[in-house]
Amino acid sequence: MKILNVAQIIDSFPFKGRKLVKIPNLELIDWEKIDFLGWLHPSGHLGYIVYELDGVVKGLVLEKTESVNRKPKSCAICLTIHSGAYVNLFSVKTVKNRDRSIGQYICYDLKCSLYVRGEKALTASQMMETITKDEKINRLVKRLENFVREVYK
Repeated sequence: MKILNVAQIIDSFPFKGRKLVKIPNLELIDWEKIDFLGWLHPSGHLGYIVYELDGVVKGLVLEKTESVNRKPKSCAICLTIHSGAYVNLFSVKTVKNRDRSIGQYICYDLKCSLYVRGEKALTASQMMETITKDEKINRLVKRLENFVREVYK
């Protein structure tokens, strides 16, 4: 992912969502190891995703639902399997119809890029896959793009 500054990140969110954004410490981000910028609000009830789609940086403000089921779940973005507490339902209102929401089960900390690269410890046994790390990254990007497109269409 290309390096973004605070202004670019704030401007990526739909106008109504901008007041909710709490920017993380950008100096701690290893931009070469992420496909999207994902982080949690300090309170933990919101998540944020910033991703460049078709040359335009798009931001999502996600509402995080606490997981009550401890059974293993798969992240819809990176397909990493976690114990139930480490995958949460995140929902976001669509940009053109604020009455419509879309939800996805996503890694609780929004660090999907680090899980597929083996940079962050896994919380559960994984299914055996025969694809390469690059193929996993490409799959993550495609699934994230589909999610972002759905929110912005």
